[in-house]
Amino acid sequence: MTGGDAGGSFILSLKSTCPDRMPAPALRLLLLPFAALGDEASLGVWARQLPQLLSRSLAGSVATVAPLWRDAHSGRLVRPEGALPAGVIRGEGEEAAADWVFSGAVAQTDEGLRVDLRLDAMLDQDGSQAWCLPLSHGSEGAAFAALVGQIAGRLGLAEPLPEPQASEPLWPLLCDLEVEAELTAAGAAGIAKPAFAWSHLQAAAASSPAPAWVGRRLAERRLLLQRIAPELLPAFDGAGAGAAPPHEELSTDEVLLLLGISSTATPPSSHG
Repeated sequence: MTGGDAGGSFILSLKSTCPDRMPAPALRLLLLPFAALGDEASLGVWARQLPQLLSRSLAGSVATVAPLWRDAHSGRLVRPEGALPAGVIRGEGEEAAADWVFSGAVAQTDEGLRVDLRLDAMLDQDGSQAWCLPLSHGSEGAAFAALVGQIAGRLGLAEPLPEPQASEPLWPLLCDLEVEAELTAAGAAGIAKPAFAWSHLQAAAASSPAPAWVGRRLAERRLLLQRIAPELLPAFDGAGAGAAPPHEELSTDEVLLLLGISSTATPPSSHG
């Protein structure tokens, strides 16, 4: 782990699905930020936000969602640069009192991305499961839906409805989750062009067909602004469609700049 605090994880409470038995204690699943196996800065968004998106897709089981890992000095989001050692995974799981720990790594391929996944049972030293999930350009949503089903199946859960839908792209939603994380931490002071913190969502809402998640994200963005920057609400309520969603080849810093997060407040990070 590079320069981050140890609080960057997602904790989900997974209830037993055996209605004919006495209720079992809720299982606890810890989702760690993924490693990024490569120098491409955009991999940082995938590494941080895929676990975040998984936590949203398992929303019926979520107990708490802890903050992402941040650099202790700059405050910027960071990600592991290599697969986490087994000792680190086990230590994080013990600290969170988890029954299962889910970790992974992302790498670019000619077809899109390769996601290496690992599920560790804390009470069974030999109970780890590992598998690979390809995310091909244009079909990431379907692959992600399959991943949600795989996790539910391996843990004996009723299969939840993934977000976004299988026919929708992942990248715009992952970028907006990244923006939300930075906006929550930095507030209005971290926004270079305030309208860009939501105009990409309004542009997506005006597209045909509009992704199902966009309207919900706009409502959530308004609530966030109402809490951290109420002075921006008149502009939010009166704004029209703005910047289009960023191209998938943009770096993390370029994505954040397009979406209104200033990279001048903190120096660019090589950990993307």
